[in-house]
Amino acid sequence: MNFGNVVSAEVIKIRTVPSYLIAALAAVLLCGLGALSIAGAVDAQGHVPLVARGDASAAQGSSVAVIAIPSDILLYLLMVIGVLIATADLRNGTFRISSMMVPWRGRLLAAKYTAAAAVALVVSLAGLVVGYLGGLVGAGGAFSPFSGDGPVVLLAILLAAPLAAVLGVAVGLLMKSTAAAVSTLLIWGLGVEQILLFVLPHNVAAFLPFKTVGANAAIIGVLGPIPGLAVFAVIVAVVAGAATAVHSRRDLA
Repeated sequence: MNFGNVVSAEVIKIRTVPSYLIAALAAVLLCGLGALSIAGAVDAQGHVPLVARGDASAAQGSSVAVIAIPSDILLYLLMVIGVLIATADLRNGTFRISSMMVPWRGRLLAAKYTAAAAVALVVSLAGLVVGYLGGLVGAGGAFSPFSGDGPVVLLAILLAAPLAAVLGVAVGLLMKSTAAAVSTLLIWGLGVEQILLFVLPHNVAAFLPFKTVGANAAIIGVLGPIPGLAVFAVIVAVVAGAATAVHSRRDLA
């Protein structure tokens, strides 16, 4: 079985689970509703008021923030789906069956990462499109998300979503428990990092994993969209590499 066939089989596994499809659809719709509501704050110059690190005074962001802010929903959702892809496979025994059909462990795990990333890319693209339409409908001012660095910001978000899904798969493989993996990722991303924003120096906080991409990265403003994406990619690669090594040793034991 070649690599393409293995990836195709993994994609079929993902898209035939109704809960994944429902969750992805809900996240895409929330991107549109979020953009619709935020777009009302766009002024005549195409700016959106932003607040970073709890500052009393709001900074001015560009129109792309209308799409970028609600897109964080996609990143977290796809990360959670990534966890479920891994842990459900392990729990149901389908991973063992796949391992018998594809005895090359590295190839099987690479296919699982690739399939999760491919599905995430499609969902992310849909979310950004719906977010744009929501912003277009709701903007009372000059909505111009493609001006300035807007296209680069949107590209970084589009590519960050597949990385988030791969991160979820990797952490799921490492922890083998859905509850433990999801709790760890969400507590760190939504809890610990939010506290560290007020503790660490501004230039250091920008390198926290979930602050390198998405709306938070744009608001903090230390890393550009592409450098932030590169940092996030390195973090994901390290975790995925660790998960592959640990899982291979578990199989051999």
